Amino acid sequence: MPLPPPRRYRDERDLAAMLALLEAGRAAQNGSYYVHTGDLKWWLFYPPLGAAYWDHIYLWDAPDQGRLPLGWALLDPGGETFDVYTHPALWGRPEASHMLAWAEAALIDLASAAGKDQVSMFWVTPEDAFRIGWLEGRGYRITAQSAALARLLTGPIPPPAPPEGFTIRPCRGLAEVEARARAQYAAFGSSAPFEQYVQRFAAFMQSPVMRDERGF
Repeated sequence: MPLPPPRRYRDERDLAAMLALLEAGRAAQNGSYYVHTGDLKWWLFYPPLGAAYWDHIYLWDAPDQGRLPLGWALLDPGGETFDVYTHPALWGRPEASHMLAWAEAALIDLASAAGKDQVSMFWVTPEDAFRIGWLEGRGYRITAQSAALARLLTGPIPPPAPPEGFTIRPCRGLAEVEARARAQYAAFGSSAPFEQYVQRFAAFMQSPVMRDERGF
């Protein structure tokens, strides 16, 4: 029996459930790629200028109302890309295919309204045979690839070794927001007005996901 349509995002309890699902998916190591929890926090609380994702998040609730939802989807408001993450136990099953198909159809509606003639999915790895098979079966083709680095956690991670005369410390919060924003602004060659960039960075630093010691 196909899954019912998902519901829209409601509140921070949904965010906690979405983050918990990502953690469970990464721990399962089932061949699918689950983004880091920091990625989701960054997307939602530090979106591109002029974009907001809150109205484009959908969740499939578990029948037993457990800690983890069956899955969730995030659609690009401009109709370009879609992300779907399922409970790791459902990966490769018809339920996962249903979630992907629902999100694709919803994104196509957004793309059509925005005058786009192409949609895509970004977070796919070569090891994910199920997702690759589903996408290729619907006419998707690889158009770009990015390198991903990984390391084993069986041994200690060496401490950072900055050049002589440099130290590493946490950002001192809003007191250093302009300096912090200026470094990132220059590193990524942003074309946005700097004052607008600083305002967005200040809003992110005051968001509920910001932690002084780690940045998330």
